[in-house]
Amino acid sequence: MAVLRKQNVVWLSLLGVLCAMGVTEKAHAEAGYRSRDEIPAKYKWDLSDIFKSWDEWEQGLKEFEQKIDELAALKGTLSQGPEQLLKVYQLRDELGKLAYLIYRYPALQFDLNQKNTDIRAKTQQVFVLFEKQTKAEAWFAPELLSIPLETVRKWMDENEQLATYRFAIEKLYRLQAHVLDEEGELLLAYNERFNQTPADIFSALSTADIVFPTITLSNGEEVMMTPGTYQTILLTNRNQADRAAAFEAYYQPYKTHINT
Repeated sequence: MAVLRKQNVVWLSLLGVLCAMGVTEKAHAEAGYRSRDEIPAKYKWDLSDIFKSWDEWEQGLKEFEQKIDELAALKGTLSQGPEQLLKVYQLRDELGKLAYLIYRYPALQFDLNQKNTDIRAKTQQVFVLFEKQTKAEAWFAPELLSIPLETVRKWMDENEQLATYRFAIEKLYRLQAHVLDEEGELLLAYNERFNQTPADIFSALSTADIVFPTITLSNGEEVMMTPGTYQTILLTNRNQADRAAAFEAYYQPYKTHINT
């Protein structure tokens, strides 16, 4: 189940990037900007709100890995009572917040220049830690589900802080039939990096390696068929010949790489 959560995060991030590309390209075209260097600083991302520097990001990685080890060390303790279960959920919350930061910092840097292999390598470092986290918590769902739901409900009634997680806990019990044992969940964790490969390939092809063609519209305007331009034509141009030409031009580069 943790694997699915991570995949959803990555796919939603990729979708957001592609949508942002369209908005950014349109804004650049209207403002007359030809490169990012020409854009005023006030319109650029200030990533220092996430981390001040790469050194601070590295510290974030170390803290994240330390918390993963702390989570793994809690295996076998849930039956001790509500305090232990609360400790696990709070630690997972801390991991979730930190995961967002350590991923977003290199990911957004990479979005600025997807040909930068150094930053891509840093993003991969994060995915390696995500995989480690998934493996480290493979025990959690099976161990919690080994405790009767009525017992856990009693714990939540007695512990106000644990009750905060009532929805997540009861949802897990509702999905119990779809949760594997620890060995099965661990097997899924090992498969996580493999499952991410198609998204990595598409990202590299669609944003770094691809060269979009230029077409001439019915009004004589020449446009490069980037994702942003293609979306604009579909939304605003009712000329069927233009729309057809845009479709063929936009997807031609993908067809060229069909065996990549």
